[in-house]
Amino acid sequence: MNKYNVLGFGLLCLLSVACVNNIDEEIQEGKIPMTFSVKEISSTSTKVTGNSFDKEDEVGLFATFANIDIDQDRYIDNLRLISDGDYNLIPEKEIFYPEGDTELDIVAYYPYNRAGIEPSSSLLPISVQSDQSTPANLSASDFLVAEVPRVSGSESPIELEFEHKLTKIELVLSAVGDEDIDDMLKANPHIIASGFKTRAQYDFLSGTFEELEHAVDITPAGKWEKKDGKLVGKEFVIIPQENEDNDQALVMEWNGKIYTCPMPDMKMESNTICEININAFQTTSGTLSAAKASIKEWAYSEKAESNTEYDLSTIRIASLSFKDSNVYRIYYESQPVAEVCKEYLLADNASLASEAIVVYPVRNDEADLNEGIVLKLEDEEQHIHGGRIQWNREENTFDYKEGTSGPITQFYITENGDISLSQPLRPANVNIKTHNLRDTRGGKLQEYPIVKVGTQYWMREDLKATQYQGMFEEELRELNNLSGKAGYIEDKGSYFYPGETLLENDLAPEGWKIPDADDWDKLITYIHHDASIIKDGIWKKASDNYEIFPATNQTGLSCMPNGYYTKNDRGNTLHMNYEINAAYWTDRKEGQDALPEKAAVFLLYSTNSIERGTARVTDNSCYRAYNIRCVKKSN
Repeated sequence: MNKYNVLGFGLLCLLSVACVNNIDEEIQEGKIPMTFSVKEISSTSTKVTGNSFDKEDEVGLFATFANIDIDQDRYIDNLRLISDGDYNLIPEKEIFYPEGDTELDIVAYYPYNRAGIEPSSSLLPISVQSDQSTPANLSASDFLVAEVPRVSGSESPIELEFEHKLTKIELVLSAVGDEDIDDMLKANPHIIASGFKTRAQYDFLSGTFEELEHAVDITPAGKWEKKDGKLVGKEFVIIPQENEDNDQALVMEWNGKIYTCPMPDMKMESNTICEININAFQTTSGTLSAAKASIKEWAYSEKAESNTEYDLSTIRIASLSFKDSNVYRIYYESQPVAEVCKEYLLADNASLASEAIVVYPVRNDEADLNEGIVLKLEDEEQHIHGGRIQWNREENTFDYKEGTSGPITQFYITENGDISLSQPLRPANVNIKTHNLRDTRGGKLQEYPIVKVGTQYWMREDLKATQYQGMFEEELRELNNLSGKAGYIEDKGSYFYPGETLLENDLAPEGWKIPDADDWDKLITYIHHDASIIKDGIWKKASDNYEIFPATNQTGLSCMPNGYYTKNDRGNTLHMNYEINAAYWTDRKEGQDALPEKAAVFLLYSTNSIERGTARVTDNSCYRAYNIRCVKKSN
């Protein structure tokens, strides 16, 4: 028997929400946001690991216009939703009903597959894990589908009721002859399922599985326990399939000997539990017998919600407060088509230095910085607004071709998704939403405002992560002192991370990173080494011998004087320079094992310069703890 490692889609980390754009051009996105909920879960309902979605489970969702199949045009294409473990699904991006009385057919599935369904296809690749012995792997082997036909725009949530499409097999050991069930429990027989195919294509049109392949050994979940004179507790999930080659079997190691139990005749069906009772007795033949005892229902439902938003046909600049983020996204037919940024334009030769509102087209979910339009220069009274701005990403500089008008107060999106400063004959009906960094690790939504500084996108607030990024999202320990351990210290709503935390694992949200020296240098060069335009809040002085330099925060980066954590000569951990200094980490560059010698970036009350400082405490026994401000990874 060959053994393979099978990747479960429940462990994938995915980003995309895409909408097919070749839908009927007369159909436009409406004003009503789509929200999701479910019926109450009944007492007989179940999931692989319980009766609800587990924390951080990921769900995919499709929507087509009524009577249009999923292999044709899709209004929503693979929207990703994240469970918070409490019957709520957090949408990765906002989505809205189409305008008017148009009806949608909704299909949702679990676990989420980043690749989704290819255009002109109705097939979704699925797989189950070969090792289902852990709760995570067992859950990743599940496959659920919910279908809601003919949904029209409504303030009421859409009720999703999921159904299992796989088969769960429960194993039971019965002591036969002179065998003692307590001795069997003590021996703890190890059992695997052999010959089951673990990969297939699920057809959303027919509701069937096709192209089954990759037969491997499956290790069931659970542990044996005694119940009603038998051993129960082992189970595994499998794609419904026929035993065409009669090579499916249960193989058990018991008291140092291997026993084989051929699979009994049984029909595997979706949404069923098949119980297999194995008659266990030690023989010289090494063969055991089994019988299918029962088939039970395996149905359940889930609850989901999304945030409500609004849309516009005329984008009025005065309506944008930039309070919750310095970046807005404009959506047309559920696709981002434009990005409005409140940013600080500081020319390399200082010929232009002004807070500005700039709109950029968005293509493939990224702002095109070569085709920006400067709608408004806050510090300019001349008629030079409305000009074109083009950025050089390598140099972090821009060229501005001055406009000839006063501040632009509104703009439009055409039916082609283009930006227009004049009103088109038929302006597109669009939605506008603050664009935030949505960190969903741990099944919790932590949103951070974003600010664009030059060509870089930064978090406008300090990081507040309490677990690492990655497949298992390991929890961080909360620390009371610095002792060379990874973790975090929370104080006054601010999170401080010792250097050991950065070295142990990846802490930044997906798609973002802790800035290295080059990232900081890029920022510092752009702002002309003037810390005042990135500092915010009230700064105090440590001594009357110094003056307090201004904190204008013209860039919107909003660095606050939170201080840092270190140890004094007696080894006591202290929170230093609160309301006086700000300190941020500089991460090591790719391929390096240690943090830079001067890994701290200091902003001081007593100067407008930006200082580099030491990463370690005085006695060099461990790292200090600083704040973290993440920057978006560049493409």
